[in-house]
Amino acid sequence: MHESEKIEEAQYFYDQMKRSDSDLKTFKFNLSAFLSAARSALQFALEESKSKAGGQAWFDSSVSHSQVISFFKDKRDINIHSSPVSVNKNIGIMAHDTITTISDSIKIVVSDAQGSVKNIHSSEPESTPSEPPEDEPPVVTVTHRFDDWPGNENVLQLCAQYLNEVRRIMADGSNIGILSQ
Repeated sequence: MHESEKIEEAQYFYDQMKRSDSDLKTFKFNLSAFLSAARSALQFALEESKSKAGGQAWFDSSVSHSQVISFFKDKRDINIHSSPVSVNKNIGIMAHDTITTISDSIKIVVSDAQGSVKNIHSSEPESTPSEPPEDEPPVVTVTHRFDDWPGNENVLQLCAQYLNEVRRIMADGSNIGILSQ
């Protein structure tokens, strides 16, 4: 009955999360609102389905087959009843630099923190010195992750999956006449 409005609300907060990913506090506020709105859509569907023959069984079956639905149900319950939702903020920085040498040849060895060689680059001098390439600005990426999610998806990817699952359930319920949507 009100499922569509709650899905639109969840979409709104999802869009806000995408815009605020560098500000952890704002991101978490929007995630909290997203969790509540998306879960409310499912709660409205549950209440409406109870009034139809076979509706409760359809709803239970629809939500029980989705790991992401179960995960987000638990996240929302914890967020409302126990403690604010917790995420890890990961910042990645990709920087480029130019090295200019005046030597006849150069050898660069790249190794990891344990000392294992990852890459070796050797070069001989060019007949004419080349202009150094323009410096590229560093690229900063911010992602958020749930500690307890077993997959590789970040919070935004999981929220998109969850929203798609909620939409799929609503569409299925509407198609078989259980939900009025």
